[in-house]
Amino acid sequence: MSIVLPPWATAGPHNPGKIPIYYIDTHLAYPAWFAELGVADSDVDCYWLEVAYQCIKMDMQAVAGFGVECRFKDQGKRYAQVRHPEGRGAHVATKGKEAREHYQRIRGFVPSAPSNDESPPVVPLEDRPSWIRRLFGSG
Repeated sequence: MSIVLPPWATAGPHNPGKIPIYYIDTHLAYPAWFAELGVADSDVDCYWLEVAYQCIKMDMQAVAGFGVECRFKDQGKRYAQVRHPEGRGAHVATKGKEAREHYQRIRGFVPSAPSNDESPPVVPLEDRPSWIRRLFGSG
């Protein structure tokens, strides 16, 4: 089974029996998510960085499942939180679960891990991100 990845993600080396690794190009992923969130470059702060970070991880969970490792490649550390103002803070985005709310608003669902006794949720193609719909020819 092949996985259709976002344009900002690449699969790492496949090691049977090991957790799959995916590399995230932050210089593509963060701007893409800021655009979807409606955040201007001048408004980027720690809150929005954390929201985008969590949304990127949820996109990967939606396409690759849970139990994967995402390695963020940020040449020059442009998206390091220490380089940006605090804003509302990363804690609000994560612990306040606001990042999940933003993801739900944009994608229409939030990935959820199946419990041991249920099958993974099936998300209809029309509810998948636009880049997935384009790859499968319906968007």
